[in-house]
Amino acid sequence: AAKRRLAASSDDRLAHLGVNSARFADLPASWPGLLFARLNCPMISTPKKFFGTDGVRGVAGELLSAELALALGHAAAACSPVERPQALIVRDTRESGPMLESALAAGIAQAGGDAFCAGVLPTPAASVLARRLGLDLAVVVSASHNPWRDNGIKFFGADGRKLADELEADIEARMGGILDDPAGAGETQAVGGVRELKGALDDYLRELSSA
Repeated sequence: AAKRRLAASSDDRLAHLGVNSARFADLPASWPGLLFARLNCPMISTPKKFFGTDGVRGVAGELLSAELALALGHAAAACSPVERPQALIVRDTRESGPMLESALAAGIAQAGGDAFCAGVLPTPAASVLARRLGLDLAVVVSASHNPWRDNGIKFFGADGRKLADELEADIEARMGGILDDPAGAGETQAVGGVRELKGALDDYLRELSSA
């Protein structure tokens, strides 16, 4: 039954791409995967539990709790290929921002990374400063136009771009163990640090003026 559903799904996707699946009737059963790999189209997308189209969002203190933010920070730092990742955190003016910023920073430090808290800055500053300062990770605490009770957490990589779906999935997978057993989440011999990043706004403005 699962194979029939997969075949039907493949036919539907090919039709959407304007390809007649009957032309491939004589190919082996594995042809859908081979074709979609060539087209760079994933066959199946596993739904993520926390990450949406623009990071993790929810009502602050409920879905988006301090515990969840700590687990996100820890998992993101632990998934970094760098032994001691350097992470920037910026936020907007929402009331829950300082709580989530502190929890994220604690999680990053718990995983052996260094968190640099830059305070209130616009979202693009995270991307710009990650590249300007040579950081490994940037995090934005903001829910954009969502209601005031909401908040969100969005990650950017060292290149200033949003994290790939595969990396977000890895972070979620690691979060599960941290949330289930916070005491046993430590995987490093030493914790990292949490520091205030002074002059971040000036650095951001200088980068904009030089563009």
